[in-house]
Amino acid sequence: VLRIGYTTTAATTFPPSKGGLGLEIDKMSRRAADIHWDELIEKIIQDADGKKALTTIVIDSYEVGHQNWTDDFPQLFKSHSNYDIIPNLVCMTGRIVESTDYTERVLWDVRNTVAEFTHQNFFHYFKEKCHEQGFELACEPYGIGSFDALKVAKMLDLKMTEFFLWETPWFRRNLWEWTRQVVSSAAHLTGDKIVGAEAFTRHQGDWTAHPYNIKIKGDRVFTNGVNRYIFHTSVHQPWNDDVKPGFTMGMFGTQVHRNNTWFFKAKEWFTYITRCQYLMQKGNYMSDILVLYGDNRGFNNFISESDPVMDYLPGYRFNLAEMGTLQDLSVDDNGDIRVTHNGTLLENKYSLILLKRADLMTVESVELLGKLASQGAKIFTPRPIRTPSLTNFSKADEQLSKLAEKYWDSGLIATPDKFDQTLAKIQPDCEMPDSTEYCHHTIDGNSFYFVSNQTYTERIK
Repeated sequence: VLRIGYTTTAATTFPPSKGGLGLEIDKMSRRAADIHWDELIEKIIQDADGKKALTTIVIDSYEVGHQNWTDDFPQLFKSHSNYDIIPNLVCMTGRIVESTDYTERVLWDVRNTVAEFTHQNFFHYFKEKCHEQGFELACEPYGIGSFDALKVAKMLDLKMTEFFLWETPWFRRNLWEWTRQVVSSAAHLTGDKIVGAEAFTRHQGDWTAHPYNIKIKGDRVFTNGVNRYIFHTSVHQPWNDDVKPGFTMGMFGTQVHRNNTWFFKAKEWFTYITRCQYLMQKGNYMSDILVLYGDNRGFNNFISESDPVMDYLPGYRFNLAEMGTLQDLSVDDNGDIRVTHNGTLLENKYSLILLKRADLMTVESVELLGKLASQGAKIFTPRPIRTPSLTNFSKADEQLSKLAEKYWDSGLIATPDKFDQTLAKIQPDCEMPDSTEYCHHTIDGNSFYFVSNQTYTERIK
Protein backbone atom coordinates (compact mmCIF):
# COMPACT_ATOMS: atom_id res chain seq x y z
CA VAL A 1 0.00 0.00 0.00
CA LEU A 2 1.37 3.39 -1.01
CA ARG A 3 0.07 6.40 0.85
CA ILE A 4 0.26 9.68 -1.11
CA GLY A 5 -0.55 13.17 0.12
CA TYR A 6 0.41 16.71 -0.68
CA THR A 7 1.64 19.76 1.17
CA THR A 8 3.30 23.09 0.47
CA THR A 9 6.73 23.27 -1.11
CA ALA A 10 7.85 25.17 2.04
CA ALA A 11 9.13 28.01 -0.15
CA THR A 12 8.75 31.39 1.56
CA THR A 13 8.69 34.95 0.30
CA PHE A 14 12.10 36.59 0.06
CA PRO A 15 13.32 39.13 0.73
CA PRO A 16 10.16 39.91 2.73
CA SER A 17 9.06 43.25 4.08
CA LYS A 18 8.51 43.57 7.82
CA GLY A 19 5.52 41.39 8.54
CA GLY A 20 5.58 40.04 4.99
CA LEU A 21 7.24 36.69 5.57
CA GLY A 22 5.06 33.75 4.65
CA LEU A 23 4.61 30.83 2.31
CA GLU A 24 4.69 31.40 -1.42
CA ILE A 25 1.26 31.24 -3.02
CA ASP A 26 0.06 28.31 -5.10
CA LYS A 27 1.01 29.24 -8.67
CA MET A 28 -1.76 27.12 -10.20
CA SER A 29 -4.56 28.66 -8.13
CA ARG A 30 -6.45 31.80 -9.11
CA ARG A 31 -7.96 31.84 -5.64
CA ALA A 32 -4.46 32.08 -4.16
CA ALA A 33 -3.58 34.82 -6.64
CA ASP A 34 -6.69 36.75 -5.59
CA ILE A 35 -5.70 36.55 -1.93
CA HIS A 36 -2.19 37.80 -2.70
CA TRP A 37 -3.55 40.63 -4.84
CA ASP A 38 -6.20 41.72 -2.33
CA GLU A 39 -3.98 41.52 0.76
CA LEU A 40 -0.87 43.16 -0.71
CA ILE A 41 -1.05 44.72 -4.16
CA GLU A 42 -4.50 46.23 -3.77
CA LYS A 43 -3.40 47.92 -0.55
CA ILE A 44 -0.38 49.44 -2.30
CA ILE A 45 -2.64 50.70 -5.09
CA GLN A 46 -5.01 52.27 -2.58
CA ASP A 47 -2.10 53.83 -0.71
CA ALA A 48 -0.85 55.36 -3.97
CA ASP A 49 -4.30 56.98 -4.24
CA GLY A 50 -4.34 57.49 -7.99
CA LYS A 51 -0.81 58.87 -8.28
CA LYS A 52 0.24 58.79 -11.93
CA ALA A 53 3.74 57.52 -11.15
CA LEU A 54 2.39 54.05 -10.39
CA THR A 55 1.97 52.45 -13.82
CA THR A 56 3.43 48.95 -13.69
CA ILE A 57 3.39 45.84 -11.51
CA VAL A 58 6.61 43.79 -11.66
CA ILE A 59 7.13 40.06 -11.14
CA ASP A 60 10.81 39.37 -10.50
CA SER A 61 12.69 36.33 -11.79
CA TYR A 62 11.25 33.07 -10.49
CA GLU A 63 13.39 31.80 -7.60
CA VAL A 64 11.08 29.70 -5.41
CA GLY A 65 11.41 26.22 -6.90
CA HIS A 66 9.16 23.74 -8.65
CA GLN A 67 5.54 22.91 -7.89
CA ASN A 68 3.73 19.78 -9.09
CA TRP A 69 0.34 19.85 -7.37
CA THR A 70 -2.62 22.04 -6.46
CA ASP A 71 -5.98 21.42 -4.76
CA ASP A 72 -7.84 20.68 -7.99
CA PHE A 73 -4.93 19.19 -9.93
CA PRO A 74 -6.81 15.98 -10.86
CA GLN A 75 -9.52 18.05 -12.54
CA LEU A 76 -7.01 20.34 -14.26
CA PHE A 77 -5.00 17.35 -15.45
CA LYS A 78 -8.02 15.58 -16.90
CA SER A 79 -9.20 18.71 -18.70
CA HIS A 80 -5.73 19.16 -20.21
CA SER A 81 -4.60 15.57 -20.85
CA ASN A 82 -7.96 13.81 -21.17
CA TYR A 83 -7.27 10.98 -18.72
CA ASP A 84 -7.20 10.43 -14.96
CA ILE A 85 -3.97 11.11 -13.05
CA ILE A 86 -5.08 9.31 -9.85
CA PRO A 87 -4.38 5.74 -11.07
CA ASN A 88 -1.03 7.02 -12.36
CA LEU A 89 0.18 8.84 -9.25
CA VAL A 90 2.80 6.17 -8.62
CA CYS A 91 4.65 7.53 -11.68
CA MET A 92 5.29 10.72 -9.70
CA THR A 93 7.15 8.81 -6.97
CA GLY A 94 10.06 7.77 -9.17
CA ARG A 95 8.73 4.26 -9.78
CA ILE A 96 8.18 2.65 -13.17
CA VAL A 97 4.55 1.86 -13.98
CA GLU A 98 3.90 -0.70 -16.77
CA SER A 99 7.01 0.42 -18.71
CA THR A 100 9.56 3.21 -18.92
CA ASP A 101 7.80 4.55 -22.00
CA TYR A 102 4.41 4.62 -20.26
CA THR A 103 5.85 6.31 -17.17
CA GLU A 104 7.76 8.96 -19.13
CA ARG A 105 4.61 9.83 -21.07
CA VAL A 106 2.63 10.32 -17.86
CA LEU A 107 5.37 12.50 -16.40
CA TRP A 108 5.50 14.57 -19.59
CA ASP A 109 1.76 15.16 -19.27
CA VAL A 110 2.21 16.17 -15.62
CA ARG A 111 4.95 18.68 -16.47
CA ASN A 112 2.99 20.05 -19.40
CA THR A 113 -0.16 20.43 -17.30
CA VAL A 114 1.70 22.20 -14.49
CA ALA A 115 3.34 24.56 -16.98
CA GLU A 116 0.06 25.34 -18.70
CA PHE A 117 -1.87 26.19 -15.55
CA THR A 118 1.02 28.10 -14.00
CA HIS A 119 0.92 30.17 -17.17
CA GLN A 120 -2.86 30.60 -17.09
CA ASN A 121 -3.52 31.01 -13.37
CA PHE A 122 -0.44 32.93 -12.27
CA PHE A 123 1.29 34.91 -15.01
CA HIS A 124 -1.64 35.51 -17.35
CA TYR A 125 -4.10 36.00 -14.51
CA PHE A 126 -1.88 38.66 -12.95
CA LYS A 127 -1.79 40.39 -16.33
CA GLU A 128 -5.60 40.36 -16.41
CA LYS A 129 -5.78 41.84 -12.91
CA CYS A 130 -3.22 44.51 -13.81
CA HIS A 131 -5.24 45.55 -16.84
CA GLU A 132 -8.45 45.70 -14.79
CA GLN A 133 -6.75 48.36 -12.65
CA GLY A 134 -5.13 50.20 -15.57
CA PHE A 135 -1.60 48.89 -14.97
CA GLU A 136 0.85 47.01 -17.15
CA LEU A 137 2.59 43.79 -16.15
CA ALA A 138 6.38 43.61 -16.33
CA CYS A 139 8.21 40.40 -15.57
CA GLU A 140 11.52 38.57 -15.71
CA PRO A 141 9.86 35.39 -17.03
CA TYR A 142 12.36 32.69 -16.19
CA GLY A 143 13.88 30.80 -13.30
CA ILE A 144 13.88 27.40 -11.65
CA GLY A 145 10.17 26.86 -11.98
CA SER A 146 7.58 24.70 -13.73
CA PHE A 147 6.53 26.94 -16.60
CA ASP A 148 7.61 27.68 -20.15
CA ALA A 149 9.77 30.81 -20.10
CA LEU A 150 9.34 31.63 -23.78
CA LYS A 151 5.57 31.28 -23.69
CA VAL A 152 5.26 33.51 -20.63
CA ALA A 153 7.64 36.10 -22.10
CA LYS A 154 5.54 36.57 -25.23
CA MET A 155 2.40 37.63 -23.37
CA LEU A 156 3.95 40.29 -21.11
CA ASP A 157 3.35 44.02 -21.47
CA LEU A 158 6.99 44.77 -20.60
CA LYS A 159 9.43 41.97 -21.21
CA MET A 160 12.40 42.12 -18.85
CA THR A 161 15.71 40.35 -18.43
CA GLU A 162 18.73 41.11 -16.24
CA PHE A 163 22.49 41.31 -16.28
CA PHE A 164 25.09 41.32 -13.54
CA LEU A 165 28.51 42.89 -13.24
CA TRP A 166 30.97 40.07 -12.65
CA GLU A 167 34.63 40.60 -11.91
CA THR A 168 35.56 37.84 -14.37
CA PRO A 169 35.05 38.25 -18.13
CA TRP A 170 31.72 37.20 -19.56
CA PHE A 171 31.57 34.14 -21.72
CA ARG A 172 29.06 33.59 -24.47
CA ARG A 173 26.09 31.22 -24.14
CA ASN A 174 26.04 31.33 -20.36
CA LEU A 175 22.87 31.19 -18.33
CA TRP A 176 22.41 34.94 -18.08
CA GLU A 177 22.91 35.50 -21.79
CA TRP A 178 20.21 32.89 -22.33
CA THR A 179 17.76 34.99 -20.31
CA ARG A 180 18.40 37.95 -22.60
CA GLN A 181 17.91 35.80 -25.69
CA VAL A 182 14.60 34.48 -24.38
CA VAL A 183 13.22 37.89 -23.47
CA SER A 184 14.43 39.87 -26.47
CA SER A 185 13.31 37.07 -28.81
CA ALA A 186 9.82 37.25 -27.33
CA ALA A 187 9.71 40.96 -28.19
CA HIS A 188 10.97 40.33 -31.72
CA LEU A 189 8.32 37.63 -32.25
CA THR A 190 5.47 39.85 -31.05
CA GLY A 191 6.52 43.17 -32.55
CA ASP A 192 7.08 44.78 -29.15
CA LYS A 193 9.58 47.63 -29.29
CA ILE A 194 10.91 47.67 -25.73
CA VAL A 195 13.09 45.07 -24.02
CA GLY A 196 13.91 46.02 -20.45
CA ALA A 197 16.74 44.78 -18.27
CA GLU A 198 17.55 44.93 -14.60
CA ALA A 199 20.88 46.57 -15.35
CA PHE A 200 24.35 46.44 -13.78
CA THR A 201 23.36 44.36 -10.77
CA ARG A 202 26.26 43.47 -8.49
CA HIS A 203 26.87 42.11 -5.00
CA GLN A 204 30.21 43.62 -4.01
CA GLY A 205 28.90 46.77 -2.30
CA ASP A 206 32.29 48.48 -2.65
CA TRP A 207 31.30 51.45 -4.86
CA THR A 208 34.02 50.66 -7.43
CA ALA A 209 31.75 50.38 -10.49
CA HIS A 210 31.78 53.44 -12.74
CA PRO A 211 30.94 54.23 -16.39
CA TYR A 212 34.41 53.41 -17.75
CA ASN A 213 34.54 49.88 -16.40
CA ILE A 214 30.87 48.98 -16.94
CA LYS A 215 30.10 50.56 -20.32
CA ILE A 216 31.28 47.61 -22.44
CA LYS A 217 29.07 45.25 -20.45
CA GLY A 218 26.07 47.47 -21.10
CA ASP A 219 27.01 47.62 -24.79
CA ARG A 220 27.16 43.82 -24.93
CA VAL A 221 23.61 43.69 -23.62
CA PHE A 222 22.46 46.14 -26.30
CA THR A 223 23.72 43.68 -28.92
CA ASN A 224 21.61 40.96 -27.26
CA GLY A 225 18.46 42.99 -27.92
CA VAL A 226 18.01 44.94 -24.68
CA ASN A 227 17.04 48.56 -25.27
CA ARG A 228 15.92 49.89 -21.88
CA TYR A 229 18.17 49.88 -18.82
CA ILE A 230 16.35 49.67 -15.50
CA PHE A 231 19.25 50.49 -13.20
CA HIS A 232 19.97 48.20 -10.27
CA THR A 233 19.99 50.35 -8.39
CA SER A 234 18.83 53.90 -8.82
CA VAL A 235 17.31 54.33 -5.39
CA HIS A 236 15.32 57.39 -4.32
CA GLN A 237 17.37 59.45 -1.84
CA PRO A 238 14.86 60.89 0.67
CA TRP A 239 17.37 62.74 2.86
CA ASN A 240 19.44 65.91 2.62
CA ASP A 241 22.82 65.96 0.89
CA ASP A 242 24.69 65.71 4.19
CA VAL A 243 23.39 62.15 4.68
CA LYS A 244 25.89 59.95 2.83
CA PRO A 245 25.96 57.42 1.31
CA GLY A 246 22.22 57.55 1.82
CA PHE A 247 19.80 54.81 0.87
CA THR A 248 21.95 52.07 -0.72
CA MET A 249 20.12 48.72 -0.47
CA GLY A 250 23.17 47.39 1.32
CA MET A 251 25.70 45.53 -0.81
CA PHE A 252 23.42 45.26 -3.85
CA GLY A 253 23.63 47.36 -6.98
CA THR A 254 25.82 49.80 -8.85
CA GLN A 255 24.51 52.87 -6.95
CA VAL A 256 23.36 55.02 -9.88
CA HIS A 257 22.16 57.99 -7.83
CA ARG A 258 23.21 61.46 -6.71
CA ASN A 259 25.27 60.26 -3.74
CA ASN A 260 27.78 58.51 -5.98
CA THR A 261 30.86 60.66 -6.67
CA TRP A 262 30.72 60.24 -10.46
CA PHE A 263 26.97 60.70 -10.91
CA PHE A 264 26.94 64.39 -11.89
CA LYS A 265 30.03 63.91 -14.08
CA ALA A 266 28.44 61.14 -16.16
CA LYS A 267 26.21 63.26 -18.40
CA GLU A 268 27.93 62.03 -21.58
CA TRP A 269 27.34 58.39 -20.63
CA PHE A 270 23.68 58.99 -19.85
CA THR A 271 23.27 60.91 -23.12
CA TYR A 272 24.92 58.02 -24.98
CA ILE A 273 22.57 55.49 -23.35
CA THR A 274 19.56 57.65 -24.16
CA ARG A 275 20.51 57.97 -27.84
CA CYS A 276 21.27 54.26 -28.22
CA GLN A 277 18.02 53.24 -26.57
CA TYR A 278 15.98 55.69 -28.64
CA LEU A 279 17.33 54.34 -31.94
CA MET A 280 17.01 50.71 -30.89
CA GLN A 281 13.45 51.17 -29.66
CA LYS A 282 12.52 52.97 -32.86
CA GLY A 283 14.03 50.26 -35.06
CA ASN A 284 13.41 46.59 -35.71
CA TYR A 285 16.04 44.10 -34.48
CA MET A 286 17.14 41.84 -37.34
CA SER A 287 17.87 38.13 -36.83
CA ASP A 288 18.90 35.47 -39.34
CA ILE A 289 17.89 32.19 -37.71
CA LEU A 290 14.86 31.04 -35.70
CA VAL A 291 15.72 28.42 -33.06
CA LEU A 292 12.79 26.54 -31.54
CA TYR A 293 12.72 24.54 -28.33
CA GLY A 294 11.15 21.17 -29.05
CA ASP A 295 8.66 19.10 -27.09
CA ASN A 296 11.08 16.89 -25.15
CA ARG A 297 10.48 18.24 -21.65
CA GLY A 298 6.87 19.42 -21.45
CA PHE A 299 8.10 22.94 -20.76
CA ASN A 300 11.40 24.79 -21.18
CA ASN A 301 12.99 27.01 -18.59
CA PHE A 302 16.50 27.53 -17.19
CA ILE A 303 19.34 25.79 -19.00
CA SER A 304 22.57 24.60 -17.46
CA GLU A 305 25.87 26.34 -18.07
CA SER A 306 27.17 23.20 -19.80
CA ASP A 307 24.14 22.74 -22.06
CA PRO A 308 23.66 25.86 -24.17
CA VAL A 309 20.57 25.82 -26.34
CA MET A 310 22.47 27.35 -29.21
CA ASP A 311 26.15 27.69 -30.01
CA TYR A 312 27.39 31.18 -30.77
CA LEU A 313 27.36 31.87 -34.53
CA PRO A 314 29.81 34.63 -35.55
CA GLY A 315 28.20 36.98 -38.05
CA TYR A 316 24.63 35.82 -37.45
CA ARG A 317 21.89 36.54 -34.95
CA PHE A 318 19.15 34.15 -33.82
CA ASN A 319 15.87 34.30 -31.95
CA LEU A 320 14.60 31.63 -29.55
CA ALA A 321 10.99 30.48 -29.69
CA GLU A 322 8.66 27.85 -28.27
CA MET A 323 6.71 25.41 -30.43
CA GLY A 324 3.54 27.48 -30.22
CA THR A 325 5.29 30.00 -32.48
CA LEU A 326 4.92 27.57 -35.40
CA GLN A 327 1.31 28.63 -35.90
CA ASP A 328 2.48 32.23 -36.48
CA LEU A 329 4.97 31.36 -39.25
CA SER A 330 4.67 31.59 -43.01
CA VAL A 331 7.03 31.49 -45.98
CA ASP A 332 7.34 34.32 -48.50
CA ASP A 333 8.11 34.07 -52.21
CA ASN A 334 11.87 34.14 -51.54
CA GLY A 335 11.76 31.22 -49.10
CA ASP A 336 12.25 33.42 -46.04
CA ILE A 337 10.33 32.59 -42.88
CA ARG A 338 8.07 35.38 -41.60
CA VAL A 339 6.15 35.89 -38.36
CA THR A 340 2.62 37.26 -38.14
CA HIS A 341 1.48 38.44 -34.70
CA ASN A 342 -2.10 39.54 -34.06
CA GLY A 343 -2.66 40.01 -37.78
CA THR A 344 0.51 42.04 -38.41
CA LEU A 345 3.29 40.66 -40.61
CA LEU A 346 6.55 41.51 -38.84
CA GLU A 347 9.53 42.87 -40.74
CA ASN A 348 12.19 40.33 -39.82
CA LYS A 349 13.00 37.53 -42.27
CA TYR A 350 14.57 34.28 -41.08
CA SER A 351 16.65 32.20 -43.47
CA LEU A 352 16.61 28.98 -41.44
CA ILE A 353 14.67 27.19 -38.70
CA LEU A 354 16.59 24.97 -36.29
CA LEU A 355 14.96 22.83 -33.60
CA LYS A 356 16.64 21.82 -30.34
CA ARG A 357 15.42 19.27 -27.77
CA ALA A 358 13.08 17.91 -30.40
CA ASP A 359 13.46 14.11 -30.38
CA LEU A 360 9.85 13.98 -29.21
CA MET A 361 7.19 15.84 -31.17
CA THR A 362 3.44 16.17 -31.22
CA VAL A 363 1.59 15.39 -34.42
CA GLU A 364 0.37 18.99 -34.54
CA SER A 365 3.94 20.34 -34.44
CA VAL A 366 5.11 18.03 -37.22
CA GLU A 367 2.15 18.97 -39.40
CA LEU A 368 3.01 22.65 -39.04
CA LEU A 369 6.70 22.00 -39.76
CA GLY A 370 5.76 19.96 -42.81
CA LYS A 371 3.51 22.71 -44.11
CA LEU A 372 6.33 25.26 -43.80
CA ALA A 373 8.83 22.91 -45.45
CA SER A 374 6.42 22.29 -48.33
CA GLN A 375 6.26 26.06 -48.84
CA GLY A 376 10.04 26.28 -49.12
CA ALA A 377 11.27 26.85 -45.57
CA LYS A 378 14.68 25.39 -44.73
CA ILE A 379 14.15 23.39 -41.53
CA PHE A 380 16.66 21.37 -39.52
CA THR A 381 15.45 19.08 -36.76
CA PRO A 382 15.95 15.51 -35.56
CA ARG A 383 13.66 12.89 -37.03
CA PRO A 384 11.14 12.44 -34.20
CA ILE A 385 11.31 9.20 -32.22
CA ARG A 386 7.77 9.28 -30.83
CA THR A 387 5.07 11.55 -29.49
CA PRO A 388 5.55 12.73 -25.88
CA SER A 389 2.07 12.35 -24.35
CA LEU A 390 0.15 9.31 -23.13
CA THR A 391 -3.09 10.70 -24.59
CA ASN A 392 -4.11 8.50 -27.57
CA PHE A 393 -0.42 7.70 -27.98
CA SER A 394 -0.81 4.58 -30.16
CA LYS A 395 -2.77 6.45 -32.81
CA ALA A 396 -0.56 9.54 -32.45
CA ASP A 397 2.66 7.52 -32.86
CA GLU A 398 1.26 5.89 -35.99
CA GLN A 399 0.43 9.30 -37.47
CA LEU A 400 3.85 10.61 -36.50
CA SER A 401 5.61 7.71 -38.20
CA LYS A 402 3.80 8.41 -41.47
CA LEU A 403 4.59 12.12 -41.26
CA ALA A 404 8.26 11.37 -40.56
CA GLU A 405 8.43 9.24 -43.69
CA LYS A 406 6.78 12.00 -45.70
CA TYR A 407 9.00 14.86 -44.56
CA TRP A 408 12.29 13.46 -43.23
CA ASP A 409 12.78 10.40 -45.43
CA SER A 410 12.03 12.50 -48.51
CA GLY A 411 14.59 15.13 -47.45
CA LEU A 412 12.01 17.90 -47.29
CA ILE A 413 13.03 18.44 -43.66
CA ALA A 414 16.75 18.03 -42.93
CA THR A 415 18.48 16.70 -39.84
CA PRO A 416 20.65 19.04 -37.71
CA ASP A 417 23.93 17.62 -39.05
CA LYS A 418 23.15 19.43 -42.33
CA PHE A 419 22.73 22.80 -40.63
CA ASP A 420 26.34 24.01 -40.65
CA GLN A 421 26.92 23.37 -44.34
CA THR A 422 23.70 25.17 -45.24
CA LEU A 423 24.53 28.11 -42.98
CA ALA A 424 27.96 28.39 -44.62
CA LYS A 425 26.23 29.20 -47.91
CA ILE A 426 24.47 32.21 -46.37
CA GLN A 427 26.40 35.47 -46.28
CA PRO A 428 26.98 36.56 -42.66
CA ASP A 429 25.08 39.70 -41.77
CA CYS A 430 28.13 41.26 -40.11
CA GLU A 431 31.68 39.89 -40.01
CA MET A 432 33.60 41.24 -37.03
CA PRO A 433 37.00 40.64 -35.39
CA ASP A 434 37.22 38.79 -32.08
CA SER A 435 36.02 40.60 -28.95
CA THR A 436 33.59 42.66 -30.99
CA GLU A 437 29.81 42.46 -30.85
CA TYR A 438 27.09 43.90 -33.06
CA CYS A 439 23.37 44.16 -33.63
CA HIS A 440 21.45 45.16 -36.75
CA HIS A 441 18.31 47.31 -36.76
CA THR A 442 16.21 48.72 -39.55
CA ILE A 443 14.47 52.09 -39.34
CA ASP A 444 12.16 53.12 -42.17
CA GLY A 445 13.76 50.55 -44.46
CA ASN A 446 17.35 51.63 -43.72
CA SER A 447 19.89 49.47 -41.90
CA PHE A 448 21.75 50.63 -38.80
CA TYR A 449 24.48 48.62 -37.06
CA PHE A 450 25.52 49.05 -33.44
CA VAL A 451 29.11 47.83 -33.04
CA SER A 452 30.89 47.43 -29.71
CA ASN A 453 34.58 46.92 -29.01
CA GLN A 454 34.47 44.51 -26.07
CA THR A 455 37.96 45.38 -24.83
CA TYR A 456 39.36 48.37 -22.97
CA THR A 457 41.92 48.95 -25.73
CA GLU A 458 41.40 51.29 -28.66
CA ARG A 459 41.20 49.35 -31.92
CA ILE A 460 41.12 51.08 -35.31
CA LYS A 461 41.54 49.16 -38.55
